[in-house]
Amino acid sequence: KVLDAVRGIPAGKLPVKVFKQNEDKNWDLISSGTTSSDGEIHNLATEEQFVEGIYKLEFATKRFWSKL
Repeated sequence: KVLDAVRGIPAGKLPVKVFKQNEDKNWDLISSGTTSSDGEIHNLATEEQFVEGIYKLEFATKRFWSKL
């Protein structure tokens, strides 16, 4: 669940991207999605995609805040 800590509510409609670090230390986009109105996001990666490694999540907060 993603929360808007400033307003104390779920961060709905927030774009999220999932990246996995490759062997060259670069980041490969493996999935993306948008949180629901309750701040949840499901099925960002399948079991086959989510293997051992280093991951990062990118939250499009600038876009999120500009729409408020």
